[in-house]
Parts: sequence; C-alpha cells; structure tokens
Amino acid sequence: MADTQVLWQVAKWYADYKTLLSSLAYKLLGSRQEADDVVQDIFVTLQSAEPYPMRNVKAYLCKMTVNRCMNRLQSARHKREAYVGEWLPEPWSGEYGDGPLEQLARRETISYAILVMLEHLSPLERAVFVLREGYGYGYDELAELVGKSEANCRKILSRAKQALELYRQLPESQVEEQELTVDASALEPFVAAFEQADIGKLLALMRQDAVLYTDGGGKVTAARRPIISARRAVLLLRRMSTHSLHGTSISVSIMNGQPALVFRRERAVQAVMCLEWVQTEVGSRIKRIYTMYNPDKLSFI
Repeated sequence: MADTQVLWQVAKWYADYKTLLSSLAYKLLGSRQEADDVVQDIFVTLQSAEPYPMRNVKAYLCKMTVNRCMNRLQSARHKREAYVGEWLPEPWSGEYGDGPLEQLARRETISYAILVMLEHLSPLERAVFVLREGYGYGYDELAELVGKSEANCRKILSRAKQALELYRQLPESQVEEQELTVDASALEPFVAAFEQADIGKLLALMRQDAVLYTDGGGKVTAARRPIISARRAVLLLRRMSTHSLHGTSISVSIMNGQPALVFRRERAVQAVMCLEWVQTEVGSRIKRIYTMYNPDKLSFI
C-alpha cells in the first residue's frame, strides 16, 4: 500500500503538472483521450513507486511522458494505417489555468496545421521537434529526455525539419509558404460563403491548389482521400453546406491556438473545421482545410 506521504506528494505533482503534461502528450500523440490516458498512467505508477529524491520533478515527469508517448506512437502506426479514410488529430480547445506551467502550455500551443504535419515524422523525430521547437529545450536537455546524444538530437531535428519542409509544399506547388495567423474576423467571409453555398465566393478565398481533408473515421460519411485543388474542394464544401452540415449553427472558437469553426446541431457538435491560411500576392488565402467529423474525436469540444 502506498505511503500517505507519497500519495500526498503525487497529488501535489498532479495538481502542479497535469496541464503541462497533458499538453505535451497531446502534441506528441494528436489525441486528447490518449494524452489523458498517458498522464493518468504516469501518476498511478508514481503512487506505487518507491519514494526517492528528485532534483528536477518537471524534467522527470516530462521524460516519463515522452517515453510513454513514443511507445504509443510506435504501436499506433499500424492502427492509423488501417484507419478508414484520412486520419486527422483531434482538435483541442486549449482550456488552461492561470498558473505559470499552465501559461507555458498555452504559450507553446502548436497550430492544427503543424500538428497534422507532425504525423509524417517518426516518433523520435516528432518528440525532438516538439520539445525543441514547441518548448525550447536545449540540446543537453533533449539528450536526457529522449536518451540520445546532443549530436544525434541535432541531426534528428534537422531531419525532421527537412521532412516538414517537403510536406509544407502543396501537391501542385513548388513554393514553400509559412502559415499565417489570423483573427476571428478573417473567417467571417468564409462562413458567409459556406452558409450560402456560394462557389464563387469560396473560390475567391482559396488558393487554386488548396487541399481539403475530412475525417469521418468510418462512422460519418466523409471523403476518404484529400480533395486536391480549390475547384474540387468547393464542390465538396457546397455539398457539406447543403447536406451533412445543413441547418447547423456555426460559431468561431479557438482550437489549437487559432480561430476555427464549430458546427452544432442542438448543442451537439457535428464537425470542427480548421483553416490554414497563407499570405499571397493578392492577400491572405486558404491553403488547407481540415474538417473533423469523427464523433469520437469531438467529445472534448
């Protein structure tokens, strides 16, 4: 049976670090439910562990989180390969507290578009990228957290960045573009065009080579492959407006640090749509649209 003092100490760590660890696990896994499971498992393990002094509790807990997430990613690869249609990460509404660690989790939020790109990295590359680029860990700290040398961590990060740079390019484009951060007002023209099922107005908001992704998980009808080109994408958007999402209320909510669209029918969330914007010569345009239909991935919204 766990010592009372141990239980008290673990409970304090849980209160202090849960938000930070959940945020880290989510960025590594792309799943809110799995992230919560990882964090819960860590503290259950700590309750039954032999007490010993720790020099850096935060680093120790982060290392436990990284190790468990990397193990899950290894075992999840074959499941995601067998997934019905396009596998997309769960959107996160990002509810944080006001403590210093909660503020760190909020500040280091990774956009949904980058979270999707991380799916193209190996578990080790993903861990190194998130820890370095998302949380600013030094290479000495990275080496400790992932069990590699500093030199290896630098090579892994470089390899991860190269892979992401290739993915940033759209299938029909040779131009690398950085994601643009927009405010909620930028979504108003898109919402109006979507509600009106106006193909012309939707086209005007999108790059010609934009891509539309939908994730129904085999539970809700959705396109099983990415829809490439704005002209093809707007046809599906029109059908979504007049069929699957017809009659829903649309609200703007912050998902993964950026404004996104939430579609509800009688309070029940039907879909979440995240838009990736880029700056072009003629103004901001939509580069990618990610639509989550899978009800299992909308339970935390």
